[in-house]
Amino acid sequence: MAAKVVKTGRQLFVKLKEKHRTLLEQVLAALNELNLWLNAIRNQVLTKDWWKILGAKIRGHYEYYGVSENYRSIYKFYKLAIKLAKKWMNRRSQKRKMSWEKMMSYLLLYPLPKPRMRHNFTQSHKIVN
Repeated sequence: MAAKVVKTGRQLFVKLKEKHRTLLEQVLAALNELNLWLNAIRNQVLTKDWWKILGAKIRGHYEYYGVSENYRSIYKFYKLAIKLAKKWMNRRSQKRKMSWEKMMSYLLLYPLPKPRMRHNFTQSHKIVN
């Protein structure tokens, strides 16, 4: 836990900051599970239907892992989830592959939830003079 002393006017505050980060094994396990799910669902359901479920899965990941000091980890998860979605969208048929430009325009039309912090564990404690 990191402590930082902040002076505002005549009062003194100590900001306690817990550092929470997702373990690499947990991120890899979540991505592996997402990869298996995308592989299984890609041809069984229309893209517009599984895209909504993918958004819900990503949102659930943010809910659980979106704590203070963990933005980098959930941002990496977001980027890798987009990469996996593109990979499995390209493997649906023998048609031309989707370029990254087309994927980005697809994301503009049908956006996935952006990473954001859901839980703030930063605390301030007043020190009595």
